[in-house]
Amino acid sequence: MYFYTATINSWQKLEYIHSNPCHERWKLATEPSKYYYSSALCYETELDDFKFLTQINETL
Repeated sequence: MYFYTATINSWQKLEYIHSNPCHERWKLATEPSKYYYSSALCYETELDDFKFLTQINETL
């Protein structure tokens, strides 16, 4: 049960982090993958331009 809850919680936090640059308060990007410093593009395309990102499902 703990693993399941931790996994759901981790994905929720990741979604929150990815959507932050798109928030109307910041307006840094129109969608998460368009923000250069976001890992959202890595999750969508599995391309890691930064060469140090790890997918969350690989660590849980």
